[in-house]
Parts: sequence; C-alpha cells; structure tokens
Amino acid sequence: MPTKEPYARNWWFTCDSETLPAKWRETLDKEQTAWIESPLHDKDITTNGDPIKPHLHIIMMYKGARSYSHMKAITDSLDQEAPRVVNDTKCLVRFFVHEDDPGKHHYNRDEIICHGGADSEKYFYISPRAKKRAEKRKNEEILKNIVIYTMENKITNYDDLVRYILDNEKHDWLNVLSTDHGTMLVSALIESIERKQMEI
Repeated sequence: MPTKEPYARNWWFTCDSETLPAKWRETLDKEQTAWIESPLHDKDITTNGDPIKPHLHIIMMYKGARSYSHMKAITDSLDQEAPRVVNDTKCLVRFFVHEDDPGKHHYNRDEIICHGGADSEKYFYISPRAKKRAEKRKNEEILKNIVIYTMENKITNYDDLVRYILDNEKHDWLNVLSTDHGTMLVSALIESIERKQMEI
C-alpha cells in the first residue's frame, strides 16, 4: 500500500547560506504566507568542536495545509535540503537562537526576520507564573551549589564564603544568599561544620 503524502500547515527547512540564489526571499514571498527566517548560524559547532557550515533555518506557516511535494518543489527551486513538518512551532522558533540550550552559542533574537505578518516574539513570552517557577528552580539549584561548596571545603566562617563569592564574581550566589532563606540555611550549615570541627 503506497505511503500517504504528508500534509501540514507548518514546514521548516535548513538552507546553506552560501548556495542560496540571489532572490531566494522573493521566491518564498510568492507563497503569500507568514514565514520566519533565523539569524545566520555561523557559530555552531559539532560535538567534537568542529565548525558547522554557516546556515539558516526557515519556517513556513500556512493558513491551510500544504503537501510535502508542494514544499519539496520550493526547496528544490532553492537547491536546498528537503522540508520537514514542524512538530512544535514554539520550540523551533526558540531553537533559532538556541534560547533553551545553554551549551550552544546564543544568537541575537533581534536578528530573527519575520515575513508576511509573522510574529516571532510571541514564542518567547513567558507568563509571570511560569517565570516565577523558573526563577525558583534556578535559585534552588544555586543554593544547592553553595551548600555543596560549603560542605566540601568545610567553610567555618561566613566571611570566607563571601570572600570566595566576591573573588570569583559569583553574583548569582550573592543574590541567593541575600534572601532570608538562603542566609539562614547556609549560616546554620557553617555553624554545624564549625561545631563538628571543635568536637574533633
């Protein structure tokens, strides 16, 4: 039984920036639909640290579904790789700048180019509640690192810890310690370490 041709409203593909024809944007504009162009990815590297050839990512967003063959004709006309169905538009747009991947180079959001009425900013919006949850998780992880450092180095004076933070410009540690919860927990830990050392 023949495989059914994929249809989807949103498609994406990667372009070799050096081989794109001169008027490639005009070709995509002829689709009369919203589409988003990523910043030029010219600082990507492989897992081995080798540079990846400069490239662009494109998302085409239609009001109605388009077939794979329709999209393949477009990428063929640009002499680029085959198109793929977009599974999650938000994740893909954020991937354009590596927003959620701290291990990769972060590109400038201002260099995302929107065409045909597309709006990329809505994919970066975080609700106040979600932002608060993310901040809480981040602070908990920082506090955990402070506790680990304090225990591993047997810190017995609060000023020694503060000196280490200032010398190493760990401003995020200082922010967490400025909260009542952070200060109380670390102070109690330092006192406990000091008591144990006195008992030895």
